[in-house]
Amino acid sequence: MKLQSCQLPSVIIILCSIFLFYLLIPPTFCSSLATNESLLTSSSNFGCNGTVISEITNLWKTSMMSYIVNQQITQRLILTNDTYALYDTQLYLANLVGMIRRCGNFHNDLLHQVASVLLPSFTKLEIDPRDNYPRWICRGGAICTGNNLLNIEVILCSSQYLGLISLAANAISALPPSARTSNMTSFMQQAVKTSWQHVARWSTTSWNATIAKRHPLTYLNVTDGSSSAFFSDKELWVITTVSELAGIYQRDPNLFASFATPQEKSNIETFFKGLLTLMNARISFQSVKISSFGNFEAGDLDRGFDRLYADSRYAGYWNLTVPPITCLSNGTKIVNVPPNNIPIVETIGWDISHARRLVQTFDALFFNYEAVKSVFNTPTSLIPVSRWRNAFSNAIVGRIWNQDSQFPRFTNYWDGTPGWYRVDYSNGVTTCNPGLSPFALSTSIPTGGYGSWRSVNDTIQTLLRRMYYLNKSKASSSETSYLSEIGLLNFNTVSGLMFLPSLVGVNNCSNAGVSQPECNMQTCLEYAPNELSPSCSNHGYCMGGNICQCLNGFMGSKCELTVQPSIPLVSRNEESMKRRNATGASVNGAMACFTTAMDLHWRQVFILFLLLLILVQH
Repeated sequence: MKLQSCQLPSVIIILCSIFLFYLLIPPTFCSSLATNESLLTSSSNFGCNGTVISEITNLWKTSMMSYIVNQQITQRLILTNDTYALYDTQLYLANLVGMIRRCGNFHNDLLHQVASVLLPSFTKLEIDPRDNYPRWICRGGAICTGNNLLNIEVILCSSQYLGLISLAANAISALPPSARTSNMTSFMQQAVKTSWQHVARWSTTSWNATIAKRHPLTYLNVTDGSSSAFFSDKELWVITTVSELAGIYQRDPNLFASFATPQEKSNIETFFKGLLTLMNARISFQSVKISSFGNFEAGDLDRGFDRLYADSRYAGYWNLTVPPITCLSNGTKIVNVPPNNIPIVETIGWDISHARRLVQTFDALFFNYEAVKSVFNTPTSLIPVSRWRNAFSNAIVGRIWNQDSQFPRFTNYWDGTPGWYRVDYSNGVTTCNPGLSPFALSTSIPTGGYGSWRSVNDTIQTLLRRMYYLNKSKASSSETSYLSEIGLLNFNTVSGLMFLPSLVGVNNCSNAGVSQPECNMQTCLEYAPNELSPSCSNHGYCMGGNICQCLNGFMGSKCELTVQPSIPLVSRNEESMKRRNATGASVNGAMACFTTAMDLHWRQVFILFLLLLILVQH
């Protein structure tokens, strides 16, 4: 049936209205996925060029750099010959240097300053004519004097310091030579040589011979208070140092040419793999329930080995009101609770303060994973670092944290036991020590670098950020009291220097050479401006959650797909790809918007064709 002429304008109007309706849908639809552009252009508080970095830089330049130079390096090490300055310097600077590495080449100025601060420490090395290897010899200071350690090498101090200088040297070696200052280059060369010569020397001592003997032991073999069967923190530092050296060696073997021999390399490899084998034997896994998320694998080290050790003898005593001993003003003590009255806790291993060494060890293995395998022929079965790090972070979340989000505290022992620690402990200086009450080691979690570990629901980082914001507000007496208790009331201290870097650039795997599966994770914590993220296949920026901001020419949930040239990328759609909505829409959402717009475009063409067909008929 033909339409009457009077009906034709009405039909045309209706069809044109439909056409215009479809024409207007795409931008309206896309706008629902758009978000505030400031999310992309503003610096994150915790990104590698965010506001916390400004706090760290200011703290370092105004007080902490001079403190390390004057009090630790100059006064204690150089003038007093106290090598415990090496031990403390590592504690204070490890998280700062770890942050610098996480953030790639963002903070070369800080790396230069750290190298300059540490350079004078090499002047205190002494060559032993018996083997022509260098050593730091302790010749003064209260601890060495009080513990009969004068005029010998304190391996605990030396090995811990090697962990710091090898890390800093590795960070420097990752820079192009043109980006290194003369102090950086000098430090790197001396740090590499010193680290190598120390582990080469230790690899031929009786220390190495004890590794195989300890390997088959279980905690049941420990029948007294001796520490001879323990896996020690010194051994963690050797693993850390050798891992960092592997990364440097793979990048530039010429740095080692003037001093490293093939025999030394072979000895170090044997030593290193023996320690890794022992470490694998001593790491155990348990199931832990994490509220709202289910059961997870938790990690522990030397579980049960410390149960009879003097430092842990009061682990089974949890009373906060009656201390086990009371120290009198004259230096004597009153024993309130005899140790024989306290039950042995069979699962006691490491405490959370000493366990902070695991942060640096896991980092060293993680960032130098491929180098460790190739340089020292290490099988992957010996370095399951992703499993270790995940399991140990699960332990913090599931059994060490007290589950209080407002005022988080942490048990003294890694197995989750909150009891007293180091009651009546003597460091050779004090005559009476009441010990550390339950949860007194809580400050070890924020200052120990644990914030760099991924965790279920990002719990560890969330708790640390809670502490950060509490410090900023101090809104109540309870908040102030809590911050004072965990040593974070004032960030203008060494505690601030140790804590703040753990908030920055966390879970960023942008460093060249990192090929761990963990770096292909689908999620990240934080958008850090100007940093390409391997979680986005290195073609985009991680925006937090499960969101990748893709570079032009790439698409997909992880920016893994190349945009086909046949698809016209008009400016409006490119802008859509640079936005994400407040509810978490990803670049995939922007691409879905683009695809939907294209689909609607062809609908519009079809409607126009029908309209023209009707006009031709009339």
